[in-house]
Amino acid sequence: MKVEEFDRRFNRCIFDVVGERDPQTLDALEFFDGLGAYYLDAVEIAMEWEKEFGICLAEDDLGTCKTVADCRALVRRHIREGVE
Repeated sequence: MKVEEFDRRFNRCIFDVVGERDPQTLDALEFFDGLGAYYLDAVEIAMEWEKEFGICLAEDDLGTCKTVADCRALVRRHIREGVE
């Protein structure tokens, strides 16, 4: 999968739950406070990533994510086909 496609799909999962954000600044945002996400929103976003990319994310792994960039890296590591 191309990086551009991955980014579009990854971001769409976030935007569908918490609304549109500037994609240029998204990665720097804190996963909860920066997005304005509540715990249930974060769970819903994670479920969207799992469904979108056919992966399973452990709650412990998600707990280590502080920023959206951390989440992006986590999801990329779980995708079997890889992101180029």
